[in-house]
Amino acid sequence: MTSNAGSTQGSTPSAVALATGAGGGALALVAGAAAGVAGTGTHQVVGTFGGIRWPVGVVIALALLLAVAATVRAASSGLVPTLLVAAAWLAVTGLGTVGGRGGDVIVPDNWRGTAWVLGGAVVLVAVLVRGRDVRSSEHRPADCRTR
Repeated sequence: MTSNAGSTQGSTPSAVALATGAGGGALALVAGAAAGVAGTGTHQVVGTFGGIRWPVGVVIALALLLAVAATVRAASSGLVPTLLVAAAWLAVTGLGTVGGRGGDVIVPDNWRGTAWVLGGAVVLVAVLVRGRDVRSSEHRPADCRTR
């Protein structure tokens, strides 16, 4: 009796196979939490270019979240891994909005904090709703198409 478990076209499992198992769920949680930590830590950064202050932190944080969510969505066969990214991001970002003992928060109640929280939610919903378009079979390699 032979086993074809993990038998893809090479000895290394494909990204799709990794993203669909239990390990893929854990990876999605870690990716979402990492995007939440990185974005929460950088969303307040302001850069000055040409004498004008630009909210580069919010832009970088939202771009990172989009990249993580879209990558997980494209590499997975369903919505669950992307929902896990969203849940982990929400947990980390939500904790950043809660005041500590001294009343300090990591995500303050200013326009950049609001842009990070609401913009991140919009990014995640957009990836969940529209993310399937990037996975059409015409754009995927033959070995990744559903048979």
